[in-house]
Amino acid sequence: MCDCPNGLGGLRAYNTGVYPSFTLKTLIEVGSIVLLVSVLATIFVSGYLLKVIEHDAKLETEIHYARDRHNLHLRLQVERHDFYNHLTAIYGYIKACHFDQAETYIENLYHTVSRIGSLLKIEPPELAAIISTKYEEAKINGIKFYWHVKIQDGSLPLSN
Repeated sequence: MCDCPNGLGGLRAYNTGVYPSFTLKTLIEVGSIVLLVSVLATIFVSGYLLKVIEHDAKLETEIHYARDRHNLHLRLQVERHDFYNHLTAIYGYIKACHFDQAETYIENLYHTVSRIGSLLKIEPPELAAIISTKYEEAKINGIKFYWHVKIQDGSLPLSN
């Protein structure tokens, strides 16, 4: 136990020189060095984090483009498969001497491709999507569907 009143034994030891003490100048110098090291460490860590964030953004962009390329490749495979199926059907009709069925098949295919081609020319594309949806609904219900689009400045006069 401490024989000093109010537990002031540590203060007495400090004042008597038992423990080394720092001057105000030494404390300011040490504090300045600690502050300088802290600032430099913060700058270094911030720079490192910025590089990591930039690298992450670059990787995200590359992943996005890779997904787009993959999806495009898949769509091209599907289109190629469909094209081969149509050619096979036409070839089968011709080989079997079913020329009327081959002609009907080609006419239907031509009308489908023409309709898709005309929809792709419509700006804005949202309108093409609306027309395509309504066309399919009319087709399912046996309704003839005709459309004509005339838009000025490429904007739809529709509310959100």
